[in-house]
Amino acid sequence: MSNIDLTKLVTADDKARRVAEARALASKEECRRRILAVVDAATQMNLVQAMLVRDTGPHGELGEEQVATPTLRDGDVDTIHQMQVWIAAMRAACAAVAGDPSHPPAADAHWPAPPDGLAELADRF
Repeated sequence: MSNIDLTKLVTADDKARRVAEARALASKEECRRRILAVVDAATQMNLVQAMLVRDTGPHGELGEEQVATPTLRDGDVDTIHQMQVWIAAMRAACAAVAGDPSHPPAADAHWPAPPDGLAELADRF
């Protein structure tokens, strides 16, 4: 009888899988950090809400939600749409970085730049 517990055996495939999982996690964390550094989750929700209530009511009056919501200015709706496209591009970059060991997750070159004006818009909300 052997004292070796073969159930604890770690193969090269096991090691590669663990490295890939760690890399995917590091990429997701970096992606999340970069997005939230520009526009946090609460602000993202506030911006989308502002888009939904930006129009006046059916009789031209402002609803309660509209009075409590900061006003969108010219170009803000386009910036919000660009934010959504940028977040989707960040997620795509995350998958690419996670799958390519030659791309360090912290390297700026692999991540798309946020849209112009997004940080300023986020500050208002």
